[in-house]
Amino acid sequence: MTININALDGLTLPGGCEHCQAEQKIDANWGGRGIHRIAITHDNWCPRINGSNRAARRAARRHR
Repeated sequence: MTININALDGLTLPGGCEHCQAEQKIDANWGGRGIHRIAITHDNWCPRINGSNRAARRAARRHR
């Protein structure tokens, strides 16, 4: 199967984290020719970016 990654450029997909409402964004031309990335953006209160402290876990539970 061949996928044309350029056709997906700029596409934003929901999900990517079990703790918050993260989004995944496809960047087909990041960094030059032939280099692609999928960037995951977490919510500010997400324990994945705030460490595993007790306050971050409580904040995550409040936002579910």
